[in-house]
Amino acid sequence: MRCWKGESIETDSEVVEKGVLGEQSDKEIMREIQAIMTQIASTITYLPCLDEPCKSTI
Repeated sequence: MRCWKGESIETDSEVVEKGVLGEQSDKEIMREIQAIMTQIASTITYLPCLDEPCKSTI
């Protein structure tokens, strides 16, 4: 699992300089949304629900 630690985000220089936006088809957008929803659903079903504060030692 990756975690963002406040580092700079890489951007497309053409978008920053010219304000040009990339084009995606509806199929590509739906595929990306489906992948995100799958990740969320798998995380929810994999991790236990914690009702009380707890500690874990590894």
